[in-house]
Amino acid sequence: MSKSWRWIASAAAVVALAGIVAVTSQGAAAPRPQGVVPGDQAELLHAAEQILIGQCLDDRGFSYWPQPRNPVPELRDFPYVLDDVDWARRHGFGSELQRRFDEPQPGDPYSGYLRGLSPARRSAFLMALNGKPGGSGDLVAKLPNGMEVKRSDTSCVSLAEQRLYGDVRAWYQAKRVTDGLGGARVGLVTADPAYTVALHAWSACMRGRGFAYATPDDARAAVPDSTTPGAFAREVEIAVAEATCAVDSGMAATVASLDRHYAEVVTREQQSAVDTRARLATAALPRAREIVRAG
Repeated sequence: MSKSWRWIASAAAVVALAGIVAVTSQGAAAPRPQGVVPGDQAELLHAAEQILIGQCLDDRGFSYWPQPRNPVPELRDFPYVLDDVDWARRHGFGSELQRRFDEPQPGDPYSGYLRGLSPARRSAFLMALNGKPGGSGDLVAKLPNGMEVKRSDTSCVSLAEQRLYGDVRAWYQAKRVTDGLGGARVGLVTADPAYTVALHAWSACMRGRGFAYATPDDARAAVPDSTTPGAFAREVEIAVAEATCAVDSGMAATVASLDRHYAEVVTREQQSAVDTRARLATAALPRAREIVRAG
């Protein structure tokens, strides 16, 4: 799935896109980062961070509605091949779920608030939320590929993370590195010769079912535009074939094994960042409980 754009602002990263406030989120586009605490703890940390961001924005004269960590729970991640037949029967490739993720929901007060801001006010909102890198105190993270990424230390996101995690510079470095490990893992899996063998077996299975697609990407590209009559039914038909062949051809088992192997590889390579993220997140849990309790 391609990278998703959300109208709502969260602690991830906020950009102006064609004059509209939007957020980029990996959402279902990449595997869960290494070093992330279990789901219930991650929800707690997210809720606390959202409260802190809201308080910061309120101090700067803006309104904010805390946003859910996972706004479309049914949306799932299949980075290699769709391998859940039941899910495919219900959702196809997830196009309807993706639209729910991408688009503001009717009556959502936050998206209405953002759209109602003047261009100048919206720009000020973005500046308050994420700041503008270039200051002497910027948070700086060096990625494994040698690139550096920065974020203003005076942004509401940074200040919220400072209050929650304490050492915001160590948190920013660890989070940016570990957030990229899922993508690195996918690259290693798809470059492995065993993946190519599994892919050929999957493609042969698809041909046997009447679908001449060399890759899962080809299968998804064949789905008609949503405005085409019968588009969703066709999407489900192709998706069910993809998932069935993923299981029957052995591709699902192969990529699961490769994914586990390369998860260990990338974790070892960035063990320090993985451990730092887990340590800071775990230490932040008591603070998060107090923040959420106080509201």
